[in-house]
Order: sequence, then C-alpha cells, then structure tokens
Amino acid sequence: MKEIQIEPGLKVLVSGNRYQVIKRLNIISVIVKDEFDNEKIVSIKDITPLKNQKPDRIYDALSAKNQKIAEERFDIIKPIIDAEVKDGSLIKEIAKKSNRHPATIYRWLNIYFEYQEMTALAPYFEKRGAPGKHKIEDQLELIIQECINKYYLNEERHRITYVYNEIKQLCRNISVKPPNINTVRNRIKVLDAYTVTSRRFGKKYADCKFSTSDSKYEHAQYPLHIVEIDHTELDIELVDEKYRKAIGRPYITVAIDVFSRMIVGIFLSFDGPGYLNVGVCIANAILPKFDLLKEHGLDENYQWNIWGKMKILHMDNALEFRGNNLAKICKNYGIDLQYRKLKNPEDGGHIEKFMDTLSTKLQDLPGKTFKNIQEKNNYDSSSKATLTLKEFEKWLIIEVIGVYHNSLHSGINNTPIKKFEEGVDGIIKENIIGRGMPQLIENPEKVRIDFLPSKKRTIQSKGVTLFSIPYFSTDLNALYIPKNEHTGTNKKPVSYTIKYDPRNLKYVYLLNSKDQSYIELTTRDLTSPNISLWEYKAIYRELKAKNVLNIDYDKIFRAHAEKKKLIEEALEKTKNQKRSDLKKHDRKFPKRPVLEKKQSIVEENKTENAKPNDIKPFDEFDYGTFE
Repeated sequence: MKEIQIEPGLKVLVSGNRYQVIKRLNIISVIVKDEFDNEKIVSIKDITPLKNQKPDRIYDALSAKNQKIAEERFDIIKPIIDAEVKDGSLIKEIAKKSNRHPATIYRWLNIYFEYQEMTALAPYFEKRGAPGKHKIEDQLELIIQECINKYYLNEERHRITYVYNEIKQLCRNISVKPPNINTVRNRIKVLDAYTVTSRRFGKKYADCKFSTSDSKYEHAQYPLHIVEIDHTELDIELVDEKYRKAIGRPYITVAIDVFSRMIVGIFLSFDGPGYLNVGVCIANAILPKFDLLKEHGLDENYQWNIWGKMKILHMDNALEFRGNNLAKICKNYGIDLQYRKLKNPEDGGHIEKFMDTLSTKLQDLPGKTFKNIQEKNNYDSSSKATLTLKEFEKWLIIEVIGVYHNSLHSGINNTPIKKFEEGVDGIIKENIIGRGMPQLIENPEKVRIDFLPSKKRTIQSKGVTLFSIPYFSTDLNALYIPKNEHTGTNKKPVSYTIKYDPRNLKYVYLLNSKDQSYIELTTRDLTSPNISLWEYKAIYRELKAKNVLNIDYDKIFRAHAEKKKLIEEALEKTKNQKRSDLKKHDRKFPKRPVLEKKQSIVEENKTENAKPNDIKPFDEFDYGTFE
C-alpha cells in the first residue's frame, strides 16, 4: 500500500488532465497548475496522483522463499523503524549485528518507507543489473546518508539545496553520477520526525513536542499513531427495506484515533463480530471516505477528512482480532497489533466512551431498546422501529462528522476536528510541528480486497469453484494447466488465493502471483442477481431438505431471483389492496369538510374568549325575516 504525500511538486490528474501541486490550502484543498501555468483550487477528492511504474506487490503472491526473505529483512530494520532516534550509530549497530553493510540497511529502509509495505523488501531477481551495479549504488547511498547526517541533521539547519551540492561534489570526486535532488528530498522526508526535530532544534524542544504520559499503554503522539477498534450491539431495532418490519439490532465496528478522538472508520451489519467486520472497518479507516459520503447524498457541508495507515492498531483479545490472516496483512502494511491486557478494559477507554455517547444518542430515535427492562417499561421497540440499515448508517455518519467531531471532548479539552487539524498543521504559537496532511492511497481497490476473507483454490477446466459456485474469467486461460501437462511425480496443481466478499458472491478475486495483481472472476450468468453468502447457504439448505439432487449454483441463483420476485410482487399486491380498501372506506365513510370544522372551532374560540361587554341580551339579536 503506497501512500503519496500531497506536497508541492506532486504530479496529479484532475478530470484526466495533468497538473502539478503548487500549494496546500487546508486539509482538503490544494492549488494546482497545468503546463501553461494556469492555476486553480481543487479538492483532494478530485485529484489522482500519477502512479509509480513499479507495480504493487501482494504478500500472498510472493513465493515462500521471497516471503521469508521479506520478513527477515523487515525484522532486521523493525527496531530502526520503531526507534525514536534514527541516527547513524543505531543503523551501524543493526548492520553489525545482522552482518550486513550499513548501506544495505539504508537501502532497505528507503524502500520500505517509500512503499510502506513489507513485500517491497522482497528481491526482484529478474531485474538485477550487471555485476558491480549494487556496489556503485551502495557507495552513492553512503554519500547521501553521510551528507544528510553531517549537513542537514545539525543545529546549522542547512537547506536541502546546500546538502545536495555537497553530495554532488563528493560524487564527482569518485566519478559517480550524482542523484536527482528529489532523491535527497525523499531520503529526508522519511526520517523520523523526532530525530529531525532533536538534531536541528535541540532535544529539549523535541521532548516538549513529543512528550509522553503515564497512560496504561503507549501515548498517541500524533494523528493515526494509535487507533482503537472494537464492536458492540446497538440499542436500536431496525427495519427491512421492503416491508419496513423490524428485523433486529445491528452490530457496529468502530475505529477511533486516540490522538484526536476522531472516528476513522465504521462498519454496520446484522451479523455478529467476525473477520469481515474487522477487515472492512480497517479498510474504511485507511481509505478516503469521499465515495461513502457521496453514496449517502451528503454534500460539501459534511466532510470526513481523516484517513491513512495507522501505526498501531489497539484491540481486545477477541478471536476475530487474533486471526493469522489479519496479522499477516497488518504486518505487510507495517501496522503493529497491540492487544489489551486481560482484565484491563480501561485500556480501551477511548472507544468505550464513544460507544456510551452513541448509546445515549440512540435513545432519541424510534425503535430504541433501552439498557434494561425497567427503563423500557411498556415501550414496544419492534413496532416503533422506523429506520433501515442504510438510513441508520446515514444518520450515524451525520451524527459522527456533524456533531461528535465538532463537540468539545473533555479528554483532550478540544473538539476532535480541531485537535486533528492541530496534529496535521501544528501550532505556530507553541512551536509545535504538525504531522502533515493525510497521504493519499495510490491503489485503494487493492486495500479493500486485501482485507477481505480468503480461501485457497486451484484452477480447473471450468474455472474456479468456491462454495460450489463456478467462477470464470478469460484471464484464467493463461494460468490454467491441464492435468496431463503436469510434469514430475509430485507435481500438483497450483493453489491460488481467492478473496471474496460474503455480502456479494457474484464476484470473487483471484490473486495472480505472476504479475502481483487481482483478477476479477464472475459467475457464468452475468444477469444473475447479487446474493450474500448467508442467503446462498439458506437456499442451499432448503433445496437439500427437499432432496433436490445435483444441487448447483444455477438452481440457487434462480431460486434467489424467484424469491426476490415473489417478495416484490407480494409487496405490490399488498400496496394495491391497501389502496383499494382505503378507497372503499372513503366511499362508505366520507370525510367531513375540514373547512366547516375549522370554522366551528374558530367560532367556539371566539365565544369562549368573548368579553362580558360583547354579550347581548337574547331578545336583542336580529334574526332577519323569512319570506
């Protein structure tokens, strides 16, 4: 998952046209210019960074050997990544301990910080250059790092151009082609913020900026340093989309930024906590939420401008958080998993407080279930339920970004949005340096798929079969090897990782290890409706109970389509019957004219409010004459 820093000089696409970022105005807006120097202000959601030519690498697509190499290299540099001070002495110490050259450690660090994934450390054997190439690269890397340490990381606070000129001079002395100045900028950009601040402004100033506290676990020093995640069942009944009848209480998975108390991700479902809830919520937290807001019809007045990879993911010890799949993906993305100590629920107090706040808000909604029987009394939650899951999700988003993010939080003595902006931009009066605006994700679709559940399957002549459903794509032709063409006595078909979304089985994604990409596979009938795994299994059990032989996915998809059609027809009949009954009732019992009723009420009110002087004797009224 490569993150892209939005900074001056970044080349982007806006509506298909090339631009260059000139200046950042705020968290969501930048100034860009085209090739004719025409400038304009655009929103971050409308820009697409130009992709790097180096392809994304997926952990499961690597060979076992390359996975092991990537993990070994990551484990070697992990102490440096986590260290508060990343100076040359630590790197030399790690290099000596691992029996590696310091330049090799520098190169691994630069690769990791550039791509933000452990898989980037795996070797590209097919792209190795001629003998001696790495030796020259190692010399150049040493020159760059030594000059940065000597001229940039000191109290003189030399500019990058000064450092670059020193690098060029040393390169000429040994007849090595100097790097581009952007290479030097990138090396400085990935340095630890505490190290840079300490070396250039002094340790006292750095300690003031990166102070720690006596909390139960590591203190959050900047936005997305620590993110807590947890589930709960909400105290509200929701209704279905068709009949608007109560169908139960939803579960919510929430991710909260400890530094600012901003909510970074949510996921709602009627299914209990599981890996899908966790994976979708984490992906939602990492990715921008522009599409989510657009999906719910929320305009520019509602902004949810926190996204990006967290450094530490803090959670409890539930099974869905302890799976190997989650640990593997998070390690690849460089996300440290931190678990609460047993019997210490206060360690997750930030998210628990939000859940309590949300529970209180729910008491104002129809269909609330209350916390106990005494409070509920005779309130019928099911009959009062009004909101569907989608409508409730929209209400929740508005509540989070419109109310919660803008309300004073006692724990930080600030609003979450203001605290987040301070962490991004810094506080000039207090000489606090900000973290910088959230970085954009170069390939968001890869992040979404990476966090989905997975199965291992082989490619057969009819495609890939998952849950008895055959899937196919023309791209599989290049990967399929017939059985009679397998060579060797122990040669077995290759197993591929298949990612699937239980909410929609119409599409699955096969991980192609050759080109490090996902291939989208579909069912044979493209016109078949979307169906969830739970609906599919329910229909499968029904057909099996009826002793239907040779159950295949076609029958199940047809059954699902027929049931869906039946429900729609029944709903329409019900509506028509209600209209017909209402018309008959109106003909039998016509309504009184509203105007007469209003007039009588007005006259009664006038009579009741009349003053004693306005009342005349009965015999003084003029009744007129009858002719």
